Amino acid sequence: MSAGVSAQAAKRIAGETTFFGLTGWTTTAGNGAVTITDKINLSVLAASTAASLYPDTNNPKAQRSIASYVNDDCNFTVVARVANATLHADSRLSMAIGDASDLSGMIVFLDSVGSLGLGPWDNSGDAGTATAACPLDGTGWIRIVCRGGLVSAGCGTGTTTTPPTAWHTIRPGRPTGSAPFAKLTMYMSKWAGADTSGAFDNVQITA
Repeated sequence: MSAGVSAQAAKRIAGETTFFGLTGWTTTAGNGAVTITDKINLSVLAASTAASLYPDTNNPKAQRSIASYVNDDCNFTVVARVANATLHADSRLSMAIGDASDLSGMIVFLDSVGSLGLGPWDNSGDAGTATAACPLDGTGWIRIVCRGGLVSAGCGTGTTTTPPTAWHTIRPGRPTGSAPFAKLTMYMSKWAGADTSGAFDNVQITA
């Protein structure tokens, strides 16, 4: 390593992928439940709601810091497997990147048929959508790609252990806030209807 180049900078130059595993997450049950076993399991029962599309206090969620992976150019990719999902018209399974205070960010969310949406934290409108591109049988994967602060999303079919080799990508957008990305959140939203649940694993970041 040359003088003056930090270990973190060297890792960014190499484009190393880090697997987050099942430790180091902070969980909040909100109006549902979160358990971390061999997966990050999220659920909301029919009698409850977790109505915010962005990760509010009522959403069951698992969060961790990604601040040390976000370089000055803001170039990074987060990938996760959708291990399972039981969704309906009034629920979403989501992954988000946001600032350290949970005030702004970008959301990637899945609906009951595997359609993917991308939108800003304040739910001011979708940046884009992809129709029925993510299977919910354990072979579906989603990703967030940030390049210079511009965020796009993708989904596709891999295996239960390997990400896709081809991704359905939806057009990029920007968060409404200006604070740097510092936190990754996996969470569930439900504003009506029956029980809903979902799980993630193989969460990884390349920076």
